[in-house]
Amino acid sequence: MNQLKEMLRLQDEINCKINHNWVELNRPWFRAIWLEAAEAVNDHCDWKWWKHGADNREQIVLEVVDIAHFIWAQLIQDCGAIPEDGQIDRFAGQMQSVLQAEQALGLIEAFEALAQATLTSQKAELEAFARVMLAVGMSFDELFCSYVGKNILNRFRQDHGYKSGEYQKIWAGREDNEHLTELLLELDSASDSFASDLYLALQARYPR
Repeated sequence: MNQLKEMLRLQDEINCKINHNWVELNRPWFRAIWLEAAEAVNDHCDWKWWKHGADNREQIVLEVVDIAHFIWAQLIQDCGAIPEDGQIDRFAGQMQSVLQAEQALGLIEAFEALAQATLTSQKAELEAFARVMLAVGMSFDELFCSYVGKNILNRFRQDHGYKSGEYQKIWAGREDNEHLTELLLELDSASDSFASDLYLALQARYPR
């Protein structure tokens, strides 16, 4: 519950950075969810029987993290604000019950089920999303760590001139996401200050 609560808080913060009244705008986040699911299958899953290939788990995980950003945004928008603790507890329970179950769907089928459920309801389908995580072999801890990393990097970019073109993506000969990956291995994701620690660590490495 605490991890989900923190992700929802971070999602609201970064959306507010772009537009303070983002919830009232009623954006079609559900559309981004199913399109990202389609992208994950088309670009990173081995579905093309006419040529040799393999699933790219690393890229699939990144797609799942992107989907999570849109899932949380849709969930907040559906609730009209960041959900109350009781709602978050219920949402976390829905996901956990799926993650503790035996895997019922293959990877591609799980993405397709998420896309179908999202298109039908036009809402955040938490259980379908959890089935994708289960099919990928992704724990809630892995989701949390990867989500916070991507969220904080996005915020860091915005704060350092990403829109204006001033942001430097290459630091000391490496892209910012490589620095992020390294820092995620160094920091304690169980710490209450994980998100702020990560931001400060990025700040310390960024060329002045």
